[in-house]
Amino acid sequence: MSLTLIINTAVEPFGFSLFLNDRVLVSIKQSFSRSFSESLLGLIDFHCQENGLSISKISAIGVVNGPGSYTGIRIGVSYAKSLAMTLGCPVVAISSLEALAYQCVVRERLGAIVMPARPSYVYFQLFNYTNEMHPVSELMMISYEQCTAIFDEFESPLDVYLATKVDGFELYENPWIYFFSIDIDCSKLGALINQKIEVSSETSYQNIALNYICEPKIGA
Repeated sequence: MSLTLIINTAVEPFGFSLFLNDRVLVSIKQSFSRSFSESLLGLIDFHCQENGLSISKISAIGVVNGPGSYTGIRIGVSYAKSLAMTLGCPVVAISSLEALAYQCVVRERLGAIVMPARPSYVYFQLFNYTNEMHPVSELMMISYEQCTAIFDEFESPLDVYLATKVDGFELYENPWIYFFSIDIDCSKLGALINQKIEVSSETSYQNIALNYICEPKIGA
């Protein structure tokens, strides 16, 4: 029996999912609340017991390690590392933008993930969806103006996925750019976490780092 836990307290709506033998057993998603973050382990334990399981049976953990909410990232990563250390199970981290990108239903072409950062700035990363998803640019923090300047360079279709609470693009027009809304849903990340655990040689809690912020820069 495999019981996998995936945690997101980096980007609203926060949540977690439990997978039993690759099947979604529990999926919780809600907007920010201090009580949710502070009682995360209690909620996980409660839902394990509701399904006749013990939290001690968790055999693998995935956590979204940012960028995003400073406090949320710290809470989620700390819980994931502590639980993995206690249980002796593998744990891997994925960035917020990779988690969002994996959920996108796109055609076999380039896609962009845009997520709010500090005022007037966004996190930005390009992904290629030909054959299988993979990043083709660094995760960058850039201004809205720099972001639209990148869009202006495109003369072929680009699907742009805007994470929760991103605004500022309502008046932007480019016939090659298609905007969609998206947020992180842990229940859709099971296969990605399993894949990372299978191919990674660094699945110890000691290798999980916080991904708070990227310095402003532009370029692939």
